Amino acid sequence: MPRIVLFNVHFYPDSFGGATIVCEETAHYLKEQGWDVLVITSTNTIHPYTKIRYKVKGIDVFSIGLPNNLSFKDTYYNQNFADIAETIIDDFKPDIAHVHSVQGMGARFIENMKKKGIRIFITVHDCWWFCEKQFMINSSQKYCDNNGDFSLCIYCVNDYTSSEIRVNYLKNILSAVDKILFPSDYIRELYKEWGFLDNKALINKNGVNHPRNDFKSESGDELVFGFVGGPGPVKGADIILEAFQKITRNDYTLMVVDSAQNIGKTWSAYKKWKMPGKLKILPSYNQSSMDKFYKRIDILLFPSQCKESFGLTVREALCRDIWVIATDQGGVVEDLDQNINSTTIPMSTNYIHLKEAIEWVLNNKEKIKNHVNPHKDKIRTYEQQVNELIKYYTVELNRR
Repeated sequence: MPRIVLFNVHFYPDSFGGATIVCEETAHYLKEQGWDVLVITSTNTIHPYTKIRYKVKGIDVFSIGLPNNLSFKDTYYNQNFADIAETIIDDFKPDIAHVHSVQGMGARFIENMKKKGIRIFITVHDCWWFCEKQFMINSSQKYCDNNGDFSLCIYCVNDYTSSEIRVNYLKNILSAVDKILFPSDYIRELYKEWGFLDNKALINKNGVNHPRNDFKSESGDELVFGFVGGPGPVKGADIILEAFQKITRNDYTLMVVDSAQNIGKTWSAYKKWKMPGKLKILPSYNQSSMDKFYKRIDILLFPSQCKESFGLTVREALCRDIWVIATDQGGVVEDLDQNINSTTIPMSTNYIHLKEAIEWVLNNKEKIKNHVNPHKDKIRTYEQQVNELIKYYTVELNRR
């Protein structure tokens, strides 16, 4: 039985963010395919640099405590985390390591595994490997659109010399691993522009959990919009609020999910939102309960102000015949078809584009209510994603 260790900054019960969901779901499918799976994750709920062990659906999980305030070097290196992870890895003796999002966990542990001859795969979910702010949001809270010129980062980072050391270290880490996986063509090309890419790069497009056969909309007569991105400028929450405040109509409902509850927090900013229509703040959901949310909405709002590597919720909506309003940038658009299954808008802080898109769907209620996405069969499942991963793993293991 092949052995694999997966790394991600969060893991159940702290199911937060697309990378976490992908890591969780692939772990379960690998287990079903006969792999011996171990997960190493992190938490802020136990004493720093201690560990706890638990099981999720038969999968062993080790969670290592991280302090709330890491030094800059520890955010990308973190020798303390690496030391604890090494003891776990030495006991488990994996054949393959698959690394997902590891901000705070650092990358020093990857060096240790490489020295032990473990085959290492890294899935790039965002820009963390070359951008210390992770999503290329600059000091003005806008997407910087830097296509590979690190010298421009001097205007954004706190300490250019330290940041340069960081990016060079992480670039060396990526160059030493066996395979780098990308969930979209877009993010692969972006990393190529930053000089991180060579013949180790592979596309492994994310899967999603498709709806059950009995999935049926329960949204009622009025149009219902849904948003799960979180408050603030990065996911476009500020633009959503401004757009709805400028629309005089009130024949709609906006449902906002407080996803921070999945990590024991809350996004209290939503309680201050005011608009002509109805606003409902919903509790967080997980993969087993998400259809309760999707059954209640007709339109998913995704006006992200950064170029997302994939966009998991967009695909979840698309395969459920839910109309999507999204910015026309990044990996999100690779499954969007303008006016067929979605409305794409420019990535802009000007609310007018989103306002016009919202007004269009309000004026085309019957089309939206009866919408069937003709391309939903192109949205692949986690099973399909994992089957492709196993092929990649097997090729690498056979090279020994």
